[in-house]
Amino acid sequence: MEIVKSEAETGKVLINKLAAAEQQLAAAIRMYFMEEDALAIHSVASAAHSLYADLLRHRGKDPAFHIFGFGVLSVAKRYVDGDLTNKDLESWGEGTLEAIQPFVDILRENPELDINEFTVSGSAEEARKFYGKIRHAYNFLKHADRDASAVLDSAKINNEDLLYQAINCSLHLNCQLTPEKEFFVAAMHAFGKLEVPKIHLKWFLQALSREEVMYLARTNLCYPRVDDDHCIDFDLAQGKALQSMKDSREMQGKAEG
Repeated sequence: MEIVKSEAETGKVLINKLAAAEQQLAAAIRMYFMEEDALAIHSVASAAHSLYADLLRHRGKDPAFHIFGFGVLSVAKRYVDGDLTNKDLESWGEGTLEAIQPFVDILRENPELDINEFTVSGSAEEARKFYGKIRHAYNFLKHADRDASAVLDSAKINNEDLLYQAINCSLHLNCQLTPEKEFFVAAMHAFGKLEVPKIHLKWFLQALSREEVMYLARTNLCYPRVDDDHCIDFDLAQGKALQSMKDSREMQGKAEG
């Protein structure tokens, strides 16, 4: 029974599961940059991640294994194709080359293999551990029927990792790299939370303070709600980057003088 009646027209706007996940993820990213309540962000981001995960499993790609496994295969493929060097891999940490070597050998012996056709799987126990960890806080927030007196350690809420994993899932479902997703990943690089930068925006954001990055995100992602014509204005970030380089050169000149 509705108390406050809806004015929406039945059957006019239909939303499928993937579209729902995309809308939730975009909203969660904007909430993150607006520095909204962490629990609210987690609820929306978790709802998106759960939908993505279910859709991936429906395609035979369980994110408990597929995202990481495909990442390793992608690195091996790029190494075999010459897009990555030994020096690149060494910069990622000791043992990186050794970790991907078995996959490098397979790809070299079978150059016709398409890594997009690979399916990465694991045990039910490992999947249970993965989802138990990533959904621990979400399950706490959803129910109170069996655990009304339970408490949650706020340290268990890692919205940045959750949003990043949701973005990865969305891309494996062939969703677009939207301005929200691109800006979030670039911001994580700029904050030093992700390595192996892939996005040029990261270089601009690194010249800004955390407060300035958050402000730039709010200005470009949260306040204007434009769809088809939406694009990020990089003027602020670019100006700060150029000024930072100029200041650095001046300081270096003074030190040398």
